[in-house]
Amino acid sequence: MSRTPRTVERDVQDQPQALSIVLDRMFGEGRMALDGARATVLSGRPVIVTGMGASFHVAVPLVYHLSAMGVNANLIETGELVRHRLLLCRNAVVVVISQSGQTNETVELLDAMTELNAITIGVTNEEPGALARRAHLPLIVGSPRDTVFAVQTYMGAMAVLLSLSGRPGLLERGDFEPASQAVQALVSAPMEGDFPKDDGPLYVLGRGPSVGSARAAALWFHEIAHMSATPMTGGIFRHGPIEAVGRAFQVIGFAPKDIDLTANLALAEDIRGAGGAVRLIGPDRDWAYPEISPLLAPLVEIVPAQRAALAAALARGAPLGETRFR
Repeated sequence: MSRTPRTVERDVQDQPQALSIVLDRMFGEGRMALDGARATVLSGRPVIVTGMGASFHVAVPLVYHLSAMGVNANLIETGELVRHRLLLCRNAVVVVISQSGQTNETVELLDAMTELNAITIGVTNEEPGALARRAHLPLIVGSPRDTVFAVQTYMGAMAVLLSLSGRPGLLERGDFEPASQAVQALVSAPMEGDFPKDDGPLYVLGRGPSVGSARAAALWFHEIAHMSATPMTGGIFRHGPIEAVGRAFQVIGFAPKDIDLTANLALAEDIRGAGGAVRLIGPDRDWAYPEISPLLAPLVEIVPAQRAALAAALARGAPLGETRFR
């Protein structure tokens, strides 16, 4: 077995193999647990989805897909849920996402829900954690661990949550194969290394399920590159922040081939017309990936954003794999 130390660069490069491991587990030994949890999510109870950090952002597509099928689903940060909105969990299905299963907010929520008649589904990468032990229906992602930041584990959790939604096209191992192939191509594809630059504001924009990708990408710029980035929906950006666009303004936008494509392309054109620099991520765009089902886009579109954050870290001399405040 190789004893080469893990690095953030390797976490990004190894995502195709990590995703394959997760998919094999999901549709192998984990299939019964996944099917049972999915039936519970679709049982008619209201659904609360919760997490912190990357475990919050990764859940965005799940909530959009459930809403599209008429399920009453809400995404609430765990700290806000347990301290301010706890009673929403009464008689609900509560999907709790935590990579370690041991975050303070997660344990606090598990403690607080004991008398609320909630059914908990725990999505976690770590089997010994509190979430795996105490959730009514634990789903173990089973991804290889990351160096520090959620990279491989983010993608693995995304695959589990997409299938948990119950959307047709996300229910079988073969449904995910186009995404696996696209991720394999993206981790080693040539990519420009001078965007975003270090001399202007950076916004990361998405609509629909890609709102999660925008939030996660901004998180990686903060964590990996120690660089400020502002995530926002394309609609909110159009209604105000676009007035700040100038020559130093930089935007990364997610543009899958879905219902929002026309609006995303029009916004990008207006930003460029005002002097801003834009890189769109999507089929046939600036940072391209193969044309796939829009349902799979959140698994794939995040890779160029990860690589851009990594390139920015290297350009800035950021200490990769180190944190200062946790």
